[in-house]
Amino acid sequence: MMRLDSGSGFEIIGWVRVPKFKGAESSESDTAPKAGTASSNKKETDEENPEDLETTELWYKVRLSPSISPAPEGWIFGKQVELTVPSDIIYYRTGREFVAWRRLDEDTTDEAAATKTKDVAKDSRPGSWVILERSSSKEPHKIGEPDFDRIYVLGYEKHDQDHYTAYRSPDLEGYLPIRVDGKAANKTFTVRVKDDTGQVKDVTFSLYRDEHSVMKITPPEQMKAAKRK
Repeated sequence: MMRLDSGSGFEIIGWVRVPKFKGAESSESDTAPKAGTASSNKKETDEENPEDLETTELWYKVRLSPSISPAPEGWIFGKQVELTVPSDIIYYRTGREFVAWRRLDEDTTDEAAATKTKDVAKDSRPGSWVILERSSSKEPHKIGEPDFDRIYVLGYEKHDQDHYTAYRSPDLEGYLPIRVDGKAANKTFTVRVKDDTGQVKDVTFSLYRDEHSVMKITPPEQMKAAKRK
């Protein structure tokens, strides 16, 4: 166990939602409230803070830089984490929350990921991305619910120095993690999606560029069928 300074950065490699401990305090502070300061009106507290209605808690599995900790990975309480969307794509949010994102024009080998320690949110170099989105909801989170409900692929045109929509999936029930494989123009990304029978299966999307060097996405057969519907 260790304490990280406020503003520390790290790579999120997984997450899990678990039942909230019934005796857990709603406060995110490490310091216990003074006697007599806690609210005795639960209804009033719930109305002021909808998070108190949550029956689950989110924990992130993270990987720290070797300069910070020799441990290969660890867990951090979700409320202590702020997801920092990269500056290159932050303005493309259209009413849905960005759950996860991966660049599609970088080396995706494990060695490259392990040696990359800079803050990706501060990397202003534009590029192509696959983004997993989730619709906003005021309903309490449930265990086993989907992590995202749409896939958004953002291409980048170097000549015009502008982004464009390479692919936007129909609504779906998707689960993390996302995996990007391949090099250069021969890349794929794989996510887990629930099919019509209720089973969660890996589905792989292939990337290619047309005669004008515009990025195109070839979805799996089951996604093509969903789009035709």
